[in-house]
Amino acid sequence: MESSHAARANRSTVLTAREWQVAELITRGQSYQQIGAELVIACGTVERHVANIMSKLGVQSRAQIAAWTTERRWRGDHSAQDT
Repeated sequence: MESSHAARANRSTVLTAREWQVAELITRGQSYQQIGAELVIACGTVERHVANIMSKLGVQSRAQIAAWTTERRWRGDHSAQDT
C-alpha cells in the first residue's frame, strides 16, 4: 500500500501547466484577484484552478499548496511544469 507522502509525491505530475502557474503565484502570497490579473483570467477561474489543485494534491488550504510547491522547487522536481 502506498504511503500518504508517496501518494502526494506521485501527484506532482498531474498538475496542468496552468495549475502549476497558479500554485507558484499562491506561493508568492498573491490573492485570487492578483493571480487572475497576472494570468489574465477571471477570479472564478482562479478559484476553480485552486479547487482542482487542492483535490489533486489532497490538501485543504492555500498554505498547503504553497508548502507543496516550495518543496517541489527545492527538490528540483519540475515535472509538474512539463505537463
